[in-house]
Amino acid sequence: MNRNTLPGNDNFILMPNHRSYLDIFIVASLKPSSFVGKSELRNWPFGKTAVKISNLILVDRKDTRSLLTTMGKIKSCVEQGIPVTLFPEGTTFKGPLTKHFKNGSFKIASDMQIPVIPVAIEYRDENDAWVGKDTFVVHFFRQMGKPLTHVTIRFGEPVLDTDYQQLQQKVKNKIDSLLKEINSQ
Repeated sequence: MNRNTLPGNDNFILMPNHRSYLDIFIVASLKPSSFVGKSELRNWPFGKTAVKISNLILVDRKDTRSLLTTMGKIKSCVEQGIPVTLFPEGTTFKGPLTKHFKNGSFKIASDMQIPVIPVAIEYRDENDAWVGKDTFVVHFFRQMGKPLTHVTIRFGEPVLDTDYQQLQQKVKNKIDSLLKEINSQ
């Protein structure tokens, strides 16, 4: 695993690209944080348990009140020195670069002036990504049956901008640049 050093304080949002559910465990092992995820996670295997034992922030993307509540929870975590991790693509994607980013997370970061740390995650075997027609259970057992999974993770420099669209573009460009760098090795 290859990574850069994170800032000394924990007042930031980590924004990685999203290849697999494995990303959550990888990022959490390197930098414990509160994760933002879709409300449907409650219905996944072990989802209810994960919500109970972690500082998981669930959002219903179709409910404006849920989005506003999520913004408040993110702000509260960061103010308490708890970093927040969210995946701006909103779903997994094989790549090679990133897909379109959702606006909401960048609006939160720009409005609240929270630094965003771009994070690039890349698996050597693109089949480690969980996309397509595989069910979670089938992919999980195939993945856990592998003796080794090669992954590279890189952390970019913190990015701040008062314009959420500029922030979004800067973070996307940085993650894409880090992914290109990883894939050129």
